[in-house]
Amino acid sequence: MKLGFDPICFRTQATRMGEIGCIISSVGINVFAIQGVKKTLHIHRFSEVTPFFVANMFNLVLLVSVPQISLLLPGMMKYRQERANHKSVHFAPVDRESGS
Repeated sequence: MKLGFDPICFRTQATRMGEIGCIISSVGINVFAIQGVKKTLHIHRFSEVTPFFVANMFNLVLLVSVPQISLLLPGMMKYRQERANHKSVHFAPVDRESGS
């Protein structure tokens, strides 16, 4: 918070970058696992992963340019929790006979 960014936004973007790192060629853990199962050249696997890479990059650009997207769900949960706490407040019953 002191550095000027929300930790939830940062963690969401870091997770997305980790997922991208698992499919691109420098690390490509997921691609090499598929290569071991399918027994094909890794060049073919990387060409098949390209649409997922493009979609993840688009998602990352969207999260960086509009960080409120990553805060939408936690904000809704906070709102529901506050609403639930508000409903759980019980008032003492009024004694109608004594007028108090």
